[in-house]
Amino acid sequence: MAAVPGRVRRRICGVLMVLSGAAVVAGTFAGWVRAEIIGEGIRNGSGWRNVHGEVAHGPWIATLGTVVVSVGAVALVARVGRFRWFAALASAGALALGVLEMVDIANPGPGVSAQLLGGLWAVVVGGGLALVGALVLPGGPPRRRTLLE
Repeated sequence: MAAVPGRVRRRICGVLMVLSGAAVVAGTFAGWVRAEIIGEGIRNGSGWRNVHGEVAHGPWIATLGTVVVSVGAVALVARVGRFRWFAALASAGALALGVLEMVDIANPGPGVSAQLLGGLWAVVVGGGLALVGALVLPGGPPRRRTLLE
């Protein structure tokens, strides 16, 4: 099987990063949790407002997703060089924050029953796919050619 040329691989990774970064951003706006709190009833939470009405981690995660989308969009048309590591760190951060939120929801505390919703899954899966795209993305300066090539 022939190796995938750098330009094709760069574009495939760019598309993967744009789509998965967009999933991370969109996931922050979708529902993350439906909680039934004794004495307060059923409440829904997203990345922007938790079940108590306070600002959640959504703005941070959306910012990280936007970094991934930006680097992925640049990778579609040009070499990104070392900027791919910004995308890798941003996607790893989104993935880590998403997993931390999942752990937090899975352990709601006494008097609360919580159900995980799809928005947080979009953040975690999107962050994981974006991380793969950023790590597989070819980087570094262009290879120097000799006169004999």
